Amino acid sequence: MRNRKFNCTEQELYAVCALGWETCSQNIDRFQAFKPKYTPALLKERRAQIMKVMNMHDHHQRSASAERSRLSLRQHVENCLLNWKKLKSHIREAWPKDEQDIMLKAAGQPYYKSAVKLKWEACASLLNTAYTFILDNNERLQADNNMAKGFSEEFNKLASGFAVEYSKYLDSVKQAAIMTTEKANANNNLYREMMNMFADARVIFQKEPAMLKHFTFDSVLLMVSGRNSAGIRGTVSNGQSPAAEIQGLQLLLEETGLRIETDADGSFRVSQLAAGLYTLKATAPGYKPFVMEQILVHTGAHTTVNVVMEREESR
Repeated sequence: MRNRKFNCTEQELYAVCALGWETCSQNIDRFQAFKPKYTPALLKERRAQIMKVMNMHDHHQRSASAERSRLSLRQHVENCLLNWKKLKSHIREAWPKDEQDIMLKAAGQPYYKSAVKLKWEACASLLNTAYTFILDNNERLQADNNMAKGFSEEFNKLASGFAVEYSKYLDSVKQAAIMTTEKANANNNLYREMMNMFADARVIFQKEPAMLKHFTFDSVLLMVSGRNSAGIRGTVSNGQSPAAEIQGLQLLLEETGLRIETDADGSFRVSQLAAGLYTLKATAPGYKPFVMEQILVHTGAHTTVNVVMEREESR
C-alpha cells in the first residue's frame, strides 16, 4: 500500500497490534505508573480501532466497481471499433485510392492502434474524430447507397455510450484511490500508536529482556506469523503502475490449491508450507497469464517471488 510505514502484510499488522495491546493490558499497572494515560478506556479504544480498520474495504472490494466498469467499457470499445471498421470501408468506397489515406487519418486512424490496446484516451479521440468526420462528410459517404442513413446516429449512440461508461470508470477509479489512501492512513496510524506504546515499554521494561521481546515489533511479528515455517512471499505488479490498478488479479499456489490474497500494493505472503517445489500462477483480465514453476522452498525460510504481469495485446 502507498506510503506504508510497516514491513508486513495488513493481516499481520492487525495481529501484531491486537497482541501488543493485549500484552499492554496485562501489564497496565506498570504502564499507568509510567504514564497515567494508559487507562482501560484507552486500551478499549485501541482495540476498537483495530477492528474498525480491519473492517474497512480491502483492495479487492475497493476495486470491484472499477473492474465492473472496465469490463463494460471494454465491450463498448469493441462495438465502437467494429463500427469504425465499417466507416473505414465506406471511406474506401467514397474516395479515390490516392485520397483514402488522407481521409482515414481525418477519420481518426492515428488513434486506432492505441484504441485497440484499450488506451481509453485514444478510444475517446478516435470516436470523437470519427463522428466529426461523418458529420462533415455525411452526404458523400451516403452517395450511391454506400453508407446507410442511420449509420451516423448509430455511431453517435455508441460514442456517447462510451463517454458515459468512461466517466463512470474514472469516477470508480478515483473513489477506489480515495479509499485506498484512507485505509493506508488508518493502517499507518495503528502502527504509529502501537510503536509509541512499544517505545514506552522499552523504558518500563529496560532491565527485563524477557518482557521486552513482547514489545518489539519483529519479535511479536514472529509470534503471530508462524515465520519459522517455510513459505513464499513477494509482490505482484505490472512493472509501471501500482498493483492496486491490476483489476481482477488472481494468484494461485497450484500444489495446494490455495488462492493467495494480496495487499493493495500487490505484496503477499504464504506461510506454514512444507519444504519442496511449488508452482505459482497469476491471472488478470487484460494481462498475459503468469506461471513460475519449481519454486524451491526451504524449511525455516521464505522464498521471494516477484510477479510482473505483462499486458495482453488486443486483437
